[in-house]
Amino acid sequence: MLRQFMHFMPTKVIFGESTFDMLPEIVKPMGDSVFVITTRKSLRIAGLLDKLENMLSEADIHYHIYSLEDNHRPFEVINHIASLVKEMKADVLMAIGGGSVMDATKGVAVAAVSRHGIVEDYLGKGKVKMALPIIAVPTTAGSGGEVTHYAQISVNGKWDVIHSSKIVPKVAVVDPTTTLTLDYENTVYSGFEAVAHLIEGYFSCHSNPIIEPLALKGIYLVQKSFVRAAEKGKDIEARSDMSLAALLGGIVINDAGVGLTHFLGFPISEDLDVPHGLINALLLPPVLEKNIARGGPLIHGKVELMKLRLGMDILEFIYNLRDKFNMPHSLVEWGADTRMDINDWTRRAMHRIKAYKTSLPYVPTEEEVREIYLKVLRG
Repeated sequence: MLRQFMHFMPTKVIFGESTFDMLPEIVKPMGDSVFVITTRKSLRIAGLLDKLENMLSEADIHYHIYSLEDNHRPFEVINHIASLVKEMKADVLMAIGGGSVMDATKGVAVAAVSRHGIVEDYLGKGKVKMALPIIAVPTTAGSGGEVTHYAQISVNGKWDVIHSSKIVPKVAVVDPTTTLTLDYENTVYSGFEAVAHLIEGYFSCHSNPIIEPLALKGIYLVQKSFVRAAEKGKDIEARSDMSLAALLGGIVINDAGVGLTHFLGFPISEDLDVPHGLINALLLPPVLEKNIARGGPLIHGKVELMKLRLGMDILEFIYNLRDKFNMPHSLVEWGADTRMDINDWTRRAMHRIKAYKTSLPYVPTEEEVREIYLKVLRG
């Protein structure tokens, strides 16, 4: 008997080359003023922001562009941006960038309509009553934040999450040409975010018959085009495949949630300035090994289906990608101190694991978590 499941996909997705040009006509039905949140100086260098400004001006749409200084999204910055949005009385928000921009914009969407303009009041699940509408335009192929109901926010150096259907973007404009300026390193690291989302969502206990084929399709696209997108950055076909893979990854985790790779990754990213994609690349193999060893017949069946799709074992696939990109085999090789407090990481990870354990194929013990951390830290 098929178990109960829910599929929720409220975002209108517009995918393909030159869809960036449609932004003014997308904004118009929502109002005549838009607050744009972005980052990456290369967007300005590539001419995307100049182009956007020209298009919005020609359409008589009032706009303001705010550039985040880095990839972090502390609550103080989000609250400040929200005050600017309130002052402008913007009708709609537009996020142009990667996952950090998407998350920050979702936080602003909540704080800008709250009485006190404080995003920290809405951390957790089910607290958001309303939010400004968001148009999401990803310029990386990784986070899938253009279609998800999650926003990671930094509060006093620790990561927390807003979880609400109210912050799902109304429209996602996924134009692969916006990723053509992405450099090799960021292509690789953002790509591994997509890989982690596709794999974790696929193996999640909250996975369902609607998203499982999407996860398999996404992994196929990664196998087909990830290396080419990194090595031949102007290859629009490869960039399109990776943009679609990232979008599918976002759809998958919007239903199924993330898993142990992300729960173990939070303490590392809180303590070390390590790219999120690298953390995923290091954690995925040992987490998958535990999934396969402890997950039971259903997981083994999914492993076989993925093997049929890829023509190889999923662990072999990940290791091959890591070797192809010459990625570090451990955090120490990347530059971390060998004396990092694994016990503290374990304690913090277990807190998240206990809160979200229903999505996991198995619930690891503290010793198993510590073992994974040791492998990731030292190789």
